[in-house]
Amino acid sequence: DLATVDAGIMQLEISEVHVDRTIAAAAELVADRLQEHSIRLEVDAAAAPKTFHGDEVRIRQILYNLLSNAANYAPEASTIRLACRQLADGVEFSVHDDGPGMPPDVLDSVFRRFEPRT
Repeated sequence: DLATVDAGIMQLEISEVHVDRTIAAAAELVADRLQEHSIRLEVDAAAAPKTFHGDEVRIRQILYNLLSNAANYAPEASTIRLACRQLADGVEFSVHDDGPGMPPDVLDSVFRRFEPRT
């Protein structure tokens, strides 16, 4: 998706993003999968702003992707943690699970764009 944004193919629809509503919508999309595996979702948005400017649909998609990935790798009956907080220069979302994580050789290149994955 970043490549399509960079190429001007995808237009972002910037508006006021409501943090609680966006988190709830993303959580609802993965709720069945979490329930199937007895995985609990813990949300910490106490340090988050009520709103920020961004593309709410894309933010929800990103959160869904992160939560879905966490649900795929989290152990049965574990907890996934989703946090949101205000930073000096923006808003940070983080997702943590107790899955196996990525191998060290993948960590070196995982955030490089257009890096092939095997």
